[in-house]
Amino acid sequence: MFGFEERRQRWEQDIRNRQRNIVFPDTLLNEARGFRNVLSGSTRLTVVHRFCLIVLGVPSCIGGAFVLRTEIDALRSLEGWLPTTIGIALGMLGGLVSLLSFYLGLRLVIRAVQPSPPAPTLEKPPRPQPVPGIIRRRFSQRPGHRPRRNSLG
Repeated sequence: MFGFEERRQRWEQDIRNRQRNIVFPDTLLNEARGFRNVLSGSTRLTVVHRFCLIVLGVPSCIGGAFVLRTEIDALRSLEGWLPTTIGIALGMLGGLVSLLSFYLGLRLVIRAVQPSPPAPTLEKPPRPQPVPGIIRRRFSQRPGHRPRRNSLG
């Protein structure tokens, strides 16, 4: 598919893009990436993460439900076909925004109470067998490398 060099260049560009966080499109991309990582369910959450997700999610749910309820009440009070038509058109836009807010807040709260996936177990590769006749030393013990002495003593 892609060669090693192309994959490395894409990875380096991705790292550079993640570090650029000062203008509008970059901040939006980084925030979307952060929420996507949290909501995907693949990251392990600590107690602090869970608390912050609840702090973000509950007001979003309450705000979305409140705005949706207010719009429904406003649409009920309209009389006549023209105000009703205009009200429904405007209400659909506001309703979609409030539903989106409610949905994302609910997802954050659900993710906060879900158990995290188990930590991946990293298996250590087997140590290679020592080759007879080769002496392995630590880097600091190799010839020509003396241990540093304290300049005061």
